[in-house]
Amino acid sequence: MLVNNKILLNGRAYDWGSIIIQIKGIPVIGVSAISFSEVQNTQNLYGTGLYPVHTAFGKIVPSASITLQSEEIFALQNIARDGILQNIPKFDIIISYMVFNYFGTVISELNSFDSAKSMEDAFIQDNNLPRTIVLKNCRFVSNGQSINQGDMSISYTYDLNLTHIIWDFNDYVQSLQAVI
Repeated sequence: MLVNNKILLNGRAYDWGSIIIQIKGIPVIGVSAISFSEVQNTQNLYGTGLYPVHTAFGKIVPSASITLQSEEIFALQNIARDGILQNIPKFDIIISYMVFNYFGTVISELNSFDSAKSMEDAFIQDNNLPRTIVLKNCRFVSNGQSINQGDMSISYTYDLNLTHIIWDFNDYVQSLQAVI
């Protein structure tokens, strides 16, 4: 892996096999895709002259979807009132990116920036370490399935309604602890 013109020996990129997804605090293995983003409305503000003098920032709109295999769909429908996914109360989805060393052991200790000699060293040390993203207050917006002739597995993509995304849960927890 090349980072800032330095090669990291035995470097491993994040991949599908390195993530753990939890719904309502329970690890879910029947997920074949998850997608999430936040878009912020921005607008250039003009004064005198031909070019913008300021930028205005509007609301942030989060979006997410998840593709579940039928076993996970049935398990969620079993806890939903009347089997309707939209009846499940708001829940968080936790996506943890685990990093494995050369021997397949999870690396769990984050290096602190204070111990780094420079910003570049900190980036190289912390770039591929465990990271957690949290999709907050999710709700399913539909309940359905799609089954086609010849399917070897049955899955369905559900759009989610959510309030926001915590992009770096580790830093978020540390900032809360600093306040206490």
